[in-house]
Amino acid sequence: MTSLEKNPRLVSGMIVALIAGTFLLDLSVPVGAYDWALYLIPLCITFWLKDRNSPILVASSWTVVLYVEVVLSPPSISFTNATVNRSFGVLVLWLVALLFMLRKRGDEERLRLIGELQDAMAEIKVLQGILTICSHCKKVRDEKGLWLPVEVYVRDRSSADFSHAICPDCLDKHFTRRA
Repeated sequence: MTSLEKNPRLVSGMIVALIAGTFLLDLSVPVGAYDWALYLIPLCITFWLKDRNSPILVASSWTVVLYVEVVLSPPSISFTNATVNRSFGVLVLWLVALLFMLRKRGDEERLRLIGELQDAMAEIKVLQGILTICSHCKKVRDEKGLWLPVEVYVRDRSSADFSHAICPDCLDKHFTRRA
C-alpha cells in the first residue's frame, strides 16, 4: 500500500469524493441539523497533502458550499438560525484550516533547520586525542609514524588553512638588530 503523503492524487480524489458525498447528504437533511461537522473530515485529510495551502482551499470551498446549502436545503428552522449555525461551522472549519497551516509551516521550518544542521555537521571535522609534537621543530607525528609540519597535519584533518606571519615577539627576538 502506498503512503498517503506520496500519492497526492489519491488524497485529492478522496477529498473531492468526500466533499461531493457530504454535499449531497447535507442537501437531503433539513437545514437545522448540525451536519457541518462532516466537513471536517475532508479538511482533516488535507493534512496528508504536502501543499501548505490545501487546507485554505478546502475551507474556502466549504464556506461557499455551506451557505449555498442554506438556500437549497429543505427548511426546518428559521433562515437566521440556519445562517448562524452555518456561520459557526464556517468558523470552526477556518480555525482547523489555520491550525493545519501553522502545523505544516512548523514542519517545513523544522525540516529546513534539520537540513541546515546536517549540512553544518558534514562540514565539521574535529581533531581530538593526544598529538605527539616535537618540542624543538614542532612537527606532529601522524598515525603512520610520519613527522609532518603542524600546518600540514591540521590542514589534512580539518577544514582549517594556515597563513604565515611573524608575531611581534619573534620579530624583536630574531630580526631586530641590537646595538
